[in-house]
Amino acid sequence: QSSIKLQWLDKAVQATLPAKSLTTFFWNAKPQLSLTQAGGTIVAGTPVTLAVSTAGGMPVTHQWKRNGVALEGATAAQLTLALPSSLDAGRYTCVATAGDGATGEIFTDLVVTPLLTPNTSARLVNISTRSQVAGGEGTQTVGFVIEGTQAKRILLRAAGPALAPWLSNYIPNPRLRLNDVTRGLVVTENDNWDYDTIFATAHALQAFDWTAGSKDAALLVTLEPGMYTAEVSDATGTTGIALVEAYEVDATSRCVNISTRSPVGPGFDNQVAGFVIKGTGLKTVLIRASGPALRQWLTGTLEDPVLEVYNDKGAKVFENDNWEAASVHGIAQTLKAFDWVAGSKDSALIVSLPAGLYTATVKGANSGTGVALVEVYEVNK
Repeated sequence: QSSIKLQWLDKAVQATLPAKSLTTFFWNAKPQLSLTQAGGTIVAGTPVTLAVSTAGGMPVTHQWKRNGVALEGATAAQLTLALPSSLDAGRYTCVATAGDGATGEIFTDLVVTPLLTPNTSARLVNISTRSQVAGGEGTQTVGFVIEGTQAKRILLRAAGPALAPWLSNYIPNPRLRLNDVTRGLVVTENDNWDYDTIFATAHALQAFDWTAGSKDAALLVTLEPGMYTAEVSDATGTTGIALVEAYEVDATSRCVNISTRSPVGPGFDNQVAGFVIKGTGLKTVLIRASGPALRQWLTGTLEDPVLEVYNDKGAKVFENDNWEAASVHGIAQTLKAFDWVAGSKDSALIVSLPAGLYTATVKGANSGTGVALVEVYEVNK
């Protein structure tokens, strides 16, 4: 008999074998990975590389995942994020597979803090909100702030009948009124849009087409810098769903704050606010969902709003239920947002995002109902 010891990388086995025997050993070796460049905390927009190595130079293939989802094309030992945004935060796992199918993996966490330095290319260009329309405090209200020195063209639309392909409980005859809050006056209003005035501009902005002669409402206006609200009601007093949209037509001055106030209910009656970021680089935004904070002005407010943010593929990318004063309060003050009480059940997020279409959904915890205000502020102007 003979004693033999076999060792491969950091694994070993010892066996006693009969004399003049033939023995075959099968070794299913799990790849052993180590991080050579790990994650950590970075500021959005700062390039970062994650990298791994395999013990003993073992030949393997790689696949990187973020939060358990495989990243397309991320099959090298290194993963570089050239312009990381808040969307890139999370747990990164590298799975290494040997030729015999054995796998090993290692992970690292990446935290991405908001970019607060100026970025004049990326900007907010559009907000749209689908919600319930009711009378009084239930009036659907969109607010926007124009900052700069030049007048700006804005397209406002209030869709009711135009929503017929998707839902049945729309308001039949939306009425749209534009208010100049800065100067304390009503700018103009519309009940039933004019095809010849609106269609070409709306089509150029890639807004979905309306039928000529429908009872939807729209305004194409040129506005001086200031604060404005657009109110949507139904000319017949009917309650139901409406979609209100505000589009930037030119790029002279900037829309630095956009908001919508409306009733919130469960399911399809959630408040759904879409916003579009256009340009290059990253835009940092403060997104707030006010419920309890509105009690100083309104009754019947949403007791516990939950804020969810979705990307253009319908995937939820952020969520908040109950804001953190330590991270939000100072920036909100700088942006002249109205104050909230620390510890309230309002919700807020500060995130840095690349150009694209995003949706902020506001719902009530435990299917609560009431009036809420969703706001999107530019942080790094």
